[in-house]
Amino acid sequence: MTIDHAGTKDHTGFMWLMAVIVIALLAGSIAFMGLGGLILFGVGATWLILALLVFMTAGG
Repeated sequence: MTIDHAGTKDHTGFMWLMAVIVIALLAGSIAFMGLGGLILFGVGATWLILALLVFMTAGG
């Protein structure tokens, strides 16, 4: 059984844009708050991933 991906769109540009935005937010928080910004960014990212996992597994 083969899957045909000819009709799917390429989202590479959007992924690069998201990566640049995340890195810019990280650099801005470190520049503004120092080490506290890095820690706060890490805690926020952890909560975001946890919320994503809860959302993905809801109802399953």
